[in-house]
Amino acid sequence: SIDGLFFGIQGFFLKMAFLISIGIVPLLLVTDKGVNLVEAIVNGPTGVTQNGIYGTTLFALVAFLIATLFYGFYKE
Repeated sequence: SIDGLFFGIQGFFLKMAFLISIGIVPLLLVTDKGVNLVEAIVNGPTGVTQNGIYGTTLFALVAFLIATLFYGFYKE
């Protein structure tokens, strides 16, 4: 039925969002001007940086604004 199709599409997007958060947030947290992301992936990060926290916060804000924009277009 159409409800099952919509439930499957919703589940796909929720799982995709979870995958993106697992892949991007740890990389953003260790980002700094002197840190190479490839080295952080290969050797392991040394720790969370202040610039990484700010970058993660900005990324979350942008993602929230995009979600709010799509929610505003959704007709109940």
